[in-house]
Amino acid sequence: MNFLLLSAGHGSRLRPITNTTPKCLVPVGGVPILEIWIDKIFRHFPDSQVFVNTHYLSEKVHTALSAPKYAFKRITIIHEPILLGTAQTIFHVLESVAGDLFVAHVDNYTNFDLPNFVDFFYGRPSWSDISLLTFTTAHFQSCGILGLDPESGRIRDYWEKSSTFKGDLANGAVFIISKTISSTLRGLCLDKKDFCADCIPVLLQRISVWYHEGFHIDIGSPEKLAEAERLASTAR
Repeated sequence: MNFLLLSAGHGSRLRPITNTTPKCLVPVGGVPILEIWIDKIFRHFPDSQVFVNTHYLSEKVHTALSAPKYAFKRITIIHEPILLGTAQTIFHVLESVAGDLFVAHVDNYTNFDLPNFVDFFYGRPSWSDISLLTFTTAHFQSCGILGLDPESGRIRDYWEKSSTFKGDLANGAVFIISKTISSTLRGLCLDKKDFCADCIPVLLQRISVWYHEGFHIDIGSPEKLAEAERLASTAR
């Protein structure tokens, strides 16, 4: 399994913290959230290849990933002088690797079970090329919301950050994408930039959903970062 950690965002809603710290290095419980993700991956899949894309304050991310503890880890940095957009970054990495690709936005602080999610992907239905982590949200306006068919459990509708209530089953922005779709993904999504907003609606019939019952918090605002800190403090 290959892992792509999307880490290039500016984190404008977290200013002034992100004036000097890239969002992916904002600490939760005293640990940069990128480090939390990397440690989780290598704890369960020690021989994995991890890709990290960078843009804003990239030199600080490069310095963090040059720490001695990562010296023998397979971590590849993909620097984007001009942001490609999440869709184009995913296409680029998926086309370059030999196997399937796990993708996550690292600004999510979450306690999901990574091995269980990977097992779900490998046992997915034959019609599915992509597995998606979902969770229940109280903040539908800030999430992509899924509408499932009650009989088949397949995705019927998708609303990206709708101002009107469509449901509370949210897109967790964590995926596993089969290598088998790499040759057709660009064609299906054309020149799309944002994978969640632009590609998911095109790919609904290829996506199987995996429900995560624990917490899943986008730390992109001061309020959500404070919520994540409270959860981290209870886990100490």
